[in-house]
Order: sequence, then structure tokens, then C-alpha cells
Amino acid sequence: MINLNKNILTKTILLSGIAGAMMGCMHEENDSTVTPSVHYAVITTQASDNSSGDISIISLEDYSTDNSNFSGGSDTVISTHEGNLYRIGRFQQDNITKLSIDDPEIQVWQYSTNGEGEEKTNPYKLVVKNDTTGYLIRYGHAKVWIVDPTAESHESFKVGEIDLSDYAGDDEIPEVTDVLLIGDKLYFLMQNLDRNNGWVPGQAYLSVYNTSDNTEVETNTNAESPKGIQLTVTNPNKMEYLSTTSTIYISGVGPYFPADYSGGIEAVKLSDYSTEIIVDDGDVDNHPYGQINNLAILNSTRGYFVGYSAWQDTAVYSFNPTTGEVDTTALMENKDISDIEIGPLGNLWVTNRNESGITIIDTVDNSVFNELIDTDLVPSDIEFISVPKSD
Repeated sequence: MINLNKNILTKTILLSGIAGAMMGCMHEENDSTVTPSVHYAVITTQASDNSSGDISIISLEDYSTDNSNFSGGSDTVISTHEGNLYRIGRFQQDNITKLSIDDPEIQVWQYSTNGEGEEKTNPYKLVVKNDTTGYLIRYGHAKVWIVDPTAESHESFKVGEIDLSDYAGDDEIPEVTDVLLIGDKLYFLMQNLDRNNGWVPGQAYLSVYNTSDNTEVETNTNAESPKGIQLTVTNPNKMEYLSTTSTIYISGVGPYFPADYSGGIEAVKLSDYSTEIIVDDGDVDNHPYGQINNLAILNSTRGYFVGYSAWQDTAVYSFNPTTGEVDTTALMENKDISDIEIGPLGNLWVTNRNESGITIIDTVDNSVFNELIDTDLVPSDIEFISVPKSD
């Protein structure tokens, strides 16, 4: 168990200019406006037979690892806010557990994500606006929960909801797969799959909501369509925001079986909600990267994505988010990769599931910074936390 010895934590959310921003946190010692930080990666892990899971915590000071923190189900992801970890139990768990980074073995609370008469809500992510307000997306239900992370009972946990059923098809579920909180607005990414017809991808959307009153923002002039942004890619699964260009980048994988290559990387300009395909995944006859099912953005000229060729056969590529130019030489290939993230020191972290560890890529020259950090179990999802350094 890691004892972080701290009173205040701030989650590191790296949206753009990572390397430059972090250098700014490490300049002259006499600059009293900068608080030195110690950084940690928090990673959900799972047994190879999916019988159980845990949480690994890696220090970025010496890359030491604590692989035994909070065991439970295998299908889990992590959300963070300040000093808290939110372990989200997804399929067949339907719960969210609050942990403190001070002692991640001890449960603060655990609440079901199913409301009255609901089941299989399959929670995916929590974003926290402030100490008493968060937004919990539930992949198996159209209603986003507005929650109080300080609640002392399940009855007081849910304080409101946002109904996204306008974006659902006949199955009444829009498949909300990701959410971003940017300033005073929420952005919900919806796949809109047809569960009654083999999970065929329908029209994907990005909807926008004001957090001041939880009302939806009109992004188009078509009164007969939902207010949200119609996307070109199908079956989107992840968003990244770059503040320097005020752009959200979205990876879309399209249908897996059979693949029709209707995905890629789509950019959404928040200034006017216009969209553009930055990286096309090709077509049935020519798809050099496979299907694109994950991405990470460093800055306006360097980003990364995961190309999916087959089950447990993926590769990592570098690309320019402004021009869409892709370096066709894979940085890693023939690997089972579930997540990639830019870390607080500007490096790219990759879940190397084949070898039950994390591979770190130096984004300056795309060389291997750390070939493998052992996570004991198979790594699944990565988040980061920064801790003020003690004297």
C-alpha cells in the first residue's frame, strides 16, 4: 500500500501542450507561485480469466508500483477528482466505489448505479464538477445521473438526472460512452447502437449541456433533429480535448463484425460545432491502420491512436492532429491494447495487456521510455493524480 502523506490532491487533466506546461511547473526554485508535485498513475487491472480485478498505483518519481489495493470484479475503470478515486464496476456489477488515494484499500462508500426498477445500467465514467456535483454516465440507460460524491447513503447519492433518450433508437438506449467537462459545459458522446439488430451502429451524436442549469445547448438549426452534433464516424468510443485549438477529437471504430470502416478520427470545433474527419480509417479494400478504437492528444502537432486489426491484435500510431498526417510506422504492434493516455510528464502510457504491464513512449522522439512496468494483473484503464510534494 502506498502512503502519499498529503492533505490536498489535484487531478492532472492534460489537455494540450503537455510538455511545455510541465516544464513550467519545474522552473526556478524561487518561484513561489508554483507548487511542486509528485505524480501517480492509477490503473485498473483484471485477471486473465476475468475472475477478479484490482488497482495498480505507479509513482512517476521512480516508477515503483503497488499492485494490490482494492480487489473486486474484473470489468472496471477509474475516474478521479482531487484526492478521490472512483472505481466504476461496469457490466454485471453496476456500482461505483469511492476510495481515498491516502489509503486505496479502504472503501469510503459503494453505491449501486441502478435506480428503482432498473438493471444492467453498466456505468462508464464519472466527471466531477465540484465537491457536491458529479455526472455519471450509464452505458445501459438513457438517463445520466447527477450525483453528490459526498453523499453518505445511496438514497442521497443521486440528486438529479439528464435524459438523453432523444438520441436513442427503437431500443431506447443511446449508449453514452464518454463524457467531458470543459468549463461550464458537458459533452456527451453517444454511439446509438441498435441492440435489437446485432448492435449495428446508428447515427452517432455529441450533445452539449450547460452545467449551470443542466439544459441542452442547440448546436444546429434543424428543428426536426436533436439539438446535438451529428457525427460522421460511427461507433465512437473516446474523446480528447485540446484547449489551444478549442477542439474535441473523437475516435470512431465503426462496426467490428463485419468491419465496414466507417470510423476514423473526427474533430469538432467548439467555436461553431463544425466537424471534420482528420484521419480516415480507409475502406474494406484498403485500411492501413485497421479500425481506430482509441486516441490520445499531446498538442496540435502530435497525437496517437490505436489501430485494431483483430481481437488482441492492435498497434499504436503517431499522427498530426492538425494535418491528419499519420506516421505509418507503428510504435507498437501485435499487442492487446485497451487504453492509451498522455501522462503528466508528457509521455504516452500504453496498456500492454499481452505482457501484463504498462509501456511508456517518449513523445519527444517516439522512442521507448520504459519498456514494461509490471502491473501483475492485466492492465485495463489509466488515470493520473498529482500530489503536492511535501517539504
